[in-house]
Amino acid sequence: MAEHQTGGGEDKTRREREAWGHLLARLAQLRGLEKVQKVLEEKHSELLEFFHDSDLRPPQLPLEDDERAEKWFQRKLKSKDRGKVRAKLCNKLAEQLKTMGDELVSDKASALERVNDALTQGSPEEGPLVCSLLAKELEGTRFEHCWISQDGKGQYRLGEDGMKVAVQVLDGKLIIHGYFEGSLVHPVRVPIVTFLAEHGKTSQQEASDDCDLFGATGGGKAAPHLSRSRSPKLKDDGLPPGWVKKES
Repeated sequence: MAEHQTGGGEDKTRREREAWGHLLARLAQLRGLEKVQKVLEEKHSELLEFFHDSDLRPPQLPLEDDERAEKWFQRKLKSKDRGKVRAKLCNKLAEQLKTMGDELVSDKASALERVNDALTQGSPEEGPLVCSLLAKELEGTRFEHCWISQDGKGQYRLGEDGMKVAVQVLDGKLIIHGYFEGSLVHPVRVPIVTFLAEHGKTSQQEASDDCDLFGATGGGKAAPHLSRSRSPKLKDDGLPPGWVKKES
């Protein structure tokens, strides 16, 4: 386990923990991508278990002092430094994984077509494609390192609280179709940045708003409906490709 540290030691531990979290996020985003599998098998075999763990998501994430992570650090680094050197190792691999994700969606139009096909017909590349496209949209925003991982066909986990959402391609854009409360899906049909600003834990909304998942406030007044998005309504039953509405 990590030792208690003060002053500069605490800062090193914070940097290491942050870098380790970013690395786990990149591994989760590209889960199932064969190219990543090969890189891990050849150079980072200790991380394969994290890569294949479909339950890996916030808020329950293994810390950087997890036994499996320790084995990786010990093999890759001669120094036992718990901060700067370890953070650098995590950041280096995370950047390599980011490059792989960027290459996967370098042709955005083609990537969106493949996502649409995957959502309709099912495909192993759905997860890496969707996660990479969504992550690309977050670059340069305050949500840049937001957690994104697949949690079933057309379903994803976002943010530090692991909110479950559905995605869809609409008018040539990948958007958040809606968010889950149990088995119910509440439609929003907005870009991921807009969704995180309105629903994510890092939202700048006042805590006193006390908004619930249905858009009602603690005072009983209806909050502005999220259909204010200019995205047109979906045809037929309003579900993304491949989704079927079931009676409760």
